[in-house]
Amino acid sequence: DLPEGKDGAAIRLAGLAFLWQTGQLAQADRLLSQLLDDPQQAKRPALWRLASSLAAKRDMPARELECLERALDAEFRDLPEVVNIQAVRSDYEKLLSHYQDLAQALVALKQPAPAGFRDKVVRAADRWRALDRNGADACRLAGRVLRALGDRELAWDYLTTPVGLRPNEARPSAGLAQELTGTGEPGLADRAYAAACEAEPTDAQLLWDRAQNLRQAGRAAEAQKLYRRLAEADWQPRFRWLQTQARWQLDNR
Repeated sequence: DLPEGKDGAAIRLAGLAFLWQTGQLAQADRLLSQLLDDPQQAKRPALWRLASSLAAKRDMPARELECLERALDAEFRDLPEVVNIQAVRSDYEKLLSHYQDLAQALVALKQPAPAGFRDKVVRAADRWRALDRNGADACRLAGRVLRALGDRELAWDYLTTPVGLRPNEARPSAGLAQELTGTGEPGLADRAYAAACEAEPTDAQLLWDRAQNLRQAGRAAEAQKLYRRLAEADWQPRFRWLQTQARWQLDNR
């Protein structure tokens, strides 16, 4: 027979603290759910964070993810003037990592993504980027999730956003290409290698890596064209061994 309003909420919070500290997690969860049924209490991010932690302790990953989403939604609607960037990175990295695990599970089970799931991924990544000037990790994680979902064009947009900040450097595109090759995305990897080669056309190693990626992807004719460029162009002496390898590839195709 607890009273309604602030007095009842205060008593419930005290009871929740007692149940938590004494390890009565199921009872704590029920009491917390009652608190969150109150529209005013549901506006409090701290309660959703507590609910997320409680779900984690009870090995309820779906509930943990849902509560973390609600906590971040509530916080983003009422942002303070100053935010803790490390906390932002930790929270959104955790959320996007959850999404990646879910996406991979859906692929393994050959199940379609739930309605609105892609929008959640995009929203989380864009909020992270809005709060953090260094949005490279947000783009990288969002790109991985979207790639797992099969949305390769949108994944490409996110994966290449950090690369676009350094358009005249080959290293970011080359690193992305290697990551994509390692995760079984030769088509996207070729696009990244092409960007790297354009940024640094005098680096024969990049051209060789691109040719190798195409060959392993079964695109032999395209790979042969790149081997021919390697074999016939005038490269720096340090790349002579690659010319020899390219000529061998052409002679033994």
